[in-house]
Amino acid sequence: MKKAHESTIENRLKVFDNMLEGVAVHEIVYDSSNKAVDYVIIDVNPAYENITGFKREEILGKKASAIYNVNIPPYIDIYSKVAKTGEPEHFEAYFEPLNKYFRIMVTSPEKGKFAAIFEDISKYKTTEKKLKESEKHYRLISENMGDVVWILDINSGRFNYVSPSVYQLRGYNAQEVLSQSIKEVLTPKSYQSILKNMPSRINALKGGDESAKVQTNEVDQIRKDGSIVPTEVVTTFLMNKKGEVNEVLGVTRDITKRKKAEKAIHKSEKKYRQIVETANEGIWVIDNNFNTTFANQKMAEMLGYTIEEMIGKSFDFFLFPEDIHDHNLKMESRKKGISERYERRFQNKNGSEVWTQVSGTPLTDKNNNFAGSFAMFTDITKRKKAEMQLKEAHDHLEEKVEERTKELEEAYKALSESEEKFRGIVNNANDMITLSEVKKNGAVGKFIEVNDVGTKLLGYSKEEFLNMTPYNIVHQDIDVSDAKIASEMSEKGYARHESVLITKDGSKIPFEVATHFFKLKGRYVILAVSRDIRERKKAESALKESEEIYRRLLIESFDAWAIHSEGIILAINDSAAKIAGGNPEELIGKPILDFVHPDYKEAVKKRITRLYKEGGSEPLYEEKFLKLDGTPIDVEVMITALTYKGKPSIQIVFRDITERKNAEKQLKQIIQELERSNRELRSFAYITSHDLQEPLRTMGNYAGLLKMRYKGKFDPDADDFLEYIASGAQRLKDMIQGLLDYSQVGTQEGEFIEFNSQEALDNALVNLHSSIESCHAEVTYDKLPTITANKDQISRVFQNFIGNALKFRKEGLQPKIHISAKKEEEEHIFSVSDNGIGLEEQYKDHIFEIFKRLHSIGEYQGTGIGLAIVKRIIEQHGGRIWVESEYGEGSTFYFTIPLNPAIIQKPLVFDIS
Repeated sequence: MKKAHESTIENRLKVFDNMLEGVAVHEIVYDSSNKAVDYVIIDVNPAYENITGFKREEILGKKASAIYNVNIPPYIDIYSKVAKTGEPEHFEAYFEPLNKYFRIMVTSPEKGKFAAIFEDISKYKTTEKKLKESEKHYRLISENMGDVVWILDINSGRFNYVSPSVYQLRGYNAQEVLSQSIKEVLTPKSYQSILKNMPSRINALKGGDESAKVQTNEVDQIRKDGSIVPTEVVTTFLMNKKGEVNEVLGVTRDITKRKKAEKAIHKSEKKYRQIVETANEGIWVIDNNFNTTFANQKMAEMLGYTIEEMIGKSFDFFLFPEDIHDHNLKMESRKKGISERYERRFQNKNGSEVWTQVSGTPLTDKNNNFAGSFAMFTDITKRKKAEMQLKEAHDHLEEKVEERTKELEEAYKALSESEEKFRGIVNNANDMITLSEVKKNGAVGKFIEVNDVGTKLLGYSKEEFLNMTPYNIVHQDIDVSDAKIASEMSEKGYARHESVLITKDGSKIPFEVATHFFKLKGRYVILAVSRDIRERKKAESALKESEEIYRRLLIESFDAWAIHSEGIILAINDSAAKIAGGNPEELIGKPILDFVHPDYKEAVKKRITRLYKEGGSEPLYEEKFLKLDGTPIDVEVMITALTYKGKPSIQIVFRDITERKNAEKQLKQIIQELERSNRELRSFAYITSHDLQEPLRTMGNYAGLLKMRYKGKFDPDADDFLEYIASGAQRLKDMIQGLLDYSQVGTQEGEFIEFNSQEALDNALVNLHSSIESCHAEVTYDKLPTITANKDQISRVFQNFIGNALKFRKEGLQPKIHISAKKEEEEHIFSVSDNGIGLEEQYKDHIFEIFKRLHSIGEYQGTGIGLAIVKRIIEQHGGRIWVESEYGEGSTFYFTIPLNPAIIQKPLVFDIS
């Protein structure tokens, strides 16, 4: 009986041998408590091998946990539920063992077993993510360009899209322009020139002339106030997949300034030179050998050179190699006396592309021979990048639509070949899928097929569905026969729109619907794939709520802000009114300049004028305001141009920084006083130590003479006393010299250089060579970094640490010293470790204090000032110093050098108590 059952499963699976989807049949493995803990693969189809890379003979009979090398088999809860209940499940998931996304349908052929049917959707998921990013990027580019980007429907002559920057160009907002036709935008003369040229361009493009696809024209446009604005328009024909031109993509630039500049050039040579030097357009003159004889500042800035660097260089020097041939052809035309307008790409000094619009004119000598070329260049790099990105986005969208259409067509073709396979795919899809008949009069008839998702979502049985039409389930406010949908269906064979469907219990569900019109078995049908978008609608609603929260936060912000138009305050928040010494009601309506300090009024007027003219914002800057009572205050300000209640306005956001400015002034005074005090202390220490040297030198010399002449002539105590005097004088001399060294530790900014810290270590090792050899010490080090510091002082730090390690070594044990360094976020951390005697925990901080010794004078040599000097050196470099040690086990001294050190002038303090 069991074998017959397994044979039945195998016969069923043979149906799927030619499926593109992977199929695997499994048996659940239970533990002693009858809990599902794993599953064994019984059989797989060829598609499974292709998708997963596993060979059938290698995995049959094996557990999933072993195959995928995991503790818990993937999706065990879902699979065991299906195997137990027999109810199918379908879901999408990222399968980590294979690093892929799958769409999975699970069924149970018999209890305790399940079949997984899956397809690899990784490419779709990646494409879907890129598409969203591309759409977002395209929208961001379009809405932040200074030029106006627009899309025109050729058939209707009206705009499908206009970027917000149209307001600066024509005085209309984007919504107003969408209600206008191209004829209302252009002057009659410009409209006729465009209209006359359009058919010939379309015909040339259909004939294979790609140059007809993109064209640049100058046209005059009508502003809202009736004035005329000259513009330069680059138009690109957009073609659908049938090769028909149905839209025009345009980028419009205001060339008022350029027109005025061109007109002014012809008035006088003097003005010509002035305008050339300061023009917003690049100007370039080359001789008959194509070498540069003149370039204005704008041209040099455009290419990243100075004017001096450009003069004398060949024009080809600034081109990409692949563009030189085309340039030579243009120069041949120029030699024939032909003036031209075209686009030219240059190579910036930094290697980047610079796109320009060129207006070139030949120059002749007195004999009318070709003498060179004069050309004006407009930087259109941003526009070109935007055009390319827009085109890529448009082509990408078209490509995705074609791919999706092709996928659906292939799916539907497969459906017609196998009714059973069709039902399996449709019923296990994630979206609701319906098939409706189309009557001879074109009306949509009854449903002829619906998948399980549709019946589950709307609550109707399949029999109820097949007795209804789409009109019965679509909300009454939605027009199923919408003209736009019908037109798109007629033209493309498919359409996409949003709709609201009514469930059996009367609930409303928003859907995104993709409808496809095609012929199936000799009759026309409409396939509708409807996706539940309730979650997306919730997200959109949440976005609106967050925007409202942002608006409230702005009103209730602790930062002070005010909005003024034409110099009059229109709105102000409580924080700003409080700083000004009043309340919002009494400040609204007052001139904004009443609150600006007289020293800053002219600068403020210029900023406001520029923002009204050019838009944008001014970054943070500092100035003085006046309160209502005339009290001046220091403020930090940022201003932005915006539209407030339909008026061009300026928003000002500011903070009162009076206390901060006062604190800065006090801090400067303290620093100056500290520097003066340090200079006096250093002078005092130097003079004091120098004056003490002389009597000590005398005492030491005479003590030496007494030892030399009278040693052994008195009793033994006298000899000891003479030794104490001599050694005491020498110790005091050493301490005074140490004190002098300590006071002179200072680093001037000019002494900071960049060097490899290995050089400083090498200097220290050379100085300690004899001591290292006599102790038979082993000194090792890792690769040390390059730092910015005082090289001599860092050598002194290394020499002190290594010298101490040699001095405080263990008897009978070879000294081993190791130097290393590591880089942290903002500093290098150096370490010097040894295997010496170490020190106890309570002395870790004391050893860096001046004249602090942990051992008796006779036990170890030294004055106890070495580590104090090292600490002062490191602190002067802005670093830190510390020690980690265990008594009897050795020590590790650490110090840090900042990546970007600043001179730290620490006060000179002596504590020799």
